[in-house]
Amino acid sequence: MPPTIRRSHTPGQGIPVETAWILVRLRKNPAEADYALARGRAVRSGTPGIHFDDWSSLPPREKERRSSWLRRHGRSPFQQLQISEQFLVLAGISVTDWGPPPTDGPSTTATQPRA
Repeated sequence: MPPTIRRSHTPGQGIPVETAWILVRLRKNPAEADYALARGRAVRSGTPGIHFDDWSSLPPREKERRSSWLRRHGRSPFQQLQISEQFLVLAGISVTDWGPPPTDGPSTTATQPRA
């Protein structure tokens, strides 16, 4: 299921360290899903699921940094974890991911987020 696109209220905001730690730990060892569910409920903040920040409101330096990352890696750091939105909602975890960059026509090298 593709993520539901919602705008974050704070463009460029990273995810809290505790949330990032839960997601990386889950990615490294899927057997820890129960732990991730319990910790996710404990650190609940905001509406669970994937939220995208607004690319157009980012400072030019951040836009370039993200464009460079996307050219090299093809996906945002969160998208590389391959954790479903269903799991985030179930665990009560809210993640602000990079909104898709605007497309400037065929010469655009950055890619759209993958589900």
